[in-house]
Amino acid sequence: MTYVGVTMDHQLQEIGARLKQARLARKLSQPQLAEAADISVSFLSNLENGRQVMNIKTLISLTDALNISADWLLGTARIQPTTPRHWKSKRNSPPVPQRNGKLFCAWCF
Repeated sequence: MTYVGVTMDHQLQEIGARLKQARLARKLSQPQLAEAADISVSFLSNLENGRQVMNIKTLISLTDALNISADWLLGTARIQPTTPRHWKSKRNSPPVPQRNGKLFCAWCF
């Protein structure tokens, strides 16, 4: 599957990079995240390097384990929900709201 000049390989690499970014931001090792998501370390490594495709069950396990949204991981979110840029400029910003235990920006949805 391709989108206007973007190959599936490129998309897998971008998803893998976001997966690794989220894992490192939470200071988790690959073995720790693999155990939390109930997948093998080698499969996680392949996902992070864009060499394998995950199924929906794995997507849900990883997003739950990392407390991130699937749309951010897949690259369809408008902003990264855990770091809303526009809140920095607002006075008295509300606490980060949660939906189903996941952080999100109330002004973006």
